[in-house]
Amino acid sequence: MILPKANTGHMTDFVIMVSARFPTARILLVMEGAGWHRAKALAMPTYMRHIFLSPYSPETNQVKHT
Repeated sequence: MILPKANTGHMTDFVIMVSARFPTARILLVMEGAGWHRAKALAMPTYMRHIFLSPYSPETNQVKHT
């Protein structure tokens, strides 16, 4: 899914798409601390959970390894 910008609305669209594609799976999303990831308006289905990376975690960012 490629969208023109990142915001809470598009993140919601992504969550809906993932939940529609995997309706019976238990899903764990690992997200960074972007505002649209932490927005209260972001509705997560009950079977979908999320955790956040620590604020400083360069070992998880592939760009930092080049």
